[in-house]
Amino acid sequence: MRQSSCLRTSYEACKKVSAGSSMYQSRTLPQDLINELPEACIAEIFRHVGNPEDRQSCACVCWRRANILVPQRPDFWGPFSVHQGVHPCLHMSDVDDVKLAAAVVNICARGVITDLGLCCAPCGTVVAGVPRLTDSAIHFVSSACGNLKSVCLVDCLSLTDKAARIIASNCPALENFVMLQSSISDDGLPQVAKQCRNLKFLHIEGCLSITEASLRALMQYAKRLESLTLGSCPQIGQDAILSLLMNQPYLDKLELKGMMAGESHMNVARQSSVLHHLCLFRQLSTLILVKCSGLWDLGNA
Repeated sequence: MRQSSCLRTSYEACKKVSAGSSMYQSRTLPQDLINELPEACIAEIFRHVGNPEDRQSCACVCWRRANILVPQRPDFWGPFSVHQGVHPCLHMSDVDDVKLAAAVVNICARGVITDLGLCCAPCGTVVAGVPRLTDSAIHFVSSACGNLKSVCLVDCLSLTDKAARIIASNCPALENFVMLQSSISDDGLPQVAKQCRNLKFLHIEGCLSITEASLRALMQYAKRLESLTLGSCPQIGQDAILSLLMNQPYLDKLELKGMMAGESHMNVARQSSVLHHLCLFRQLSTLILVKCSGLWDLGNA
């Protein structure tokens, strides 16, 4: 089915906006009369859109259209749609709001998706003052794919603590959470620990706003944690790590990368004591120390 001229005009106008998400608002375009219709009527129009690319174009206009398309059952599309095989993983690089919404809309069996991986361009998270990937996109994808067990966010510096709270609320079955180079802080991560009680694997690296408060939340709520990787989180000290170990009976693997950099002033006896305490936790089958000041040297002595 060919796109209506006003839809094509709207979509082409959206593609010309370099920010990618600045136009992605819940708004009604004055020249786009379709948005004046009730949602049931808009859904019936979209039902006749058989070309997946055209369906993606519909989703790329605004959040309202995307939210109309997503809840529809696969059989809603009837004979007009060509269904494709669905993989349990949705991994996207150089992602922004528009790309993510289009990809989600084009997936029929969204309940199959259990693994979400999003990677932003390191130098392009914000264009002309507008975030390319926003918290609204995280709400959209986590609501549509309600069975997520793994979420990986790489270089998503534009996401805020609200995104972490959304993940905590919409992904109760979450088992694996990865944040690499993130702006999420203690206002967000503890909610993941509190609400995702099946959390088993946690990887936090390059998160400058994560402090020992988040580790205390892990001690209190993440009782099933099996693997923890901490890297380049300067506000987390060795005492907090040792306390965490004492309260995690199922923790099997601990990896520290560039941690305790601010504690390099410790004398050899103190460093040796810390390493000794780490080794005392016999539940650990794997202990990896990478560039952890003097601890790394003592571990290889």
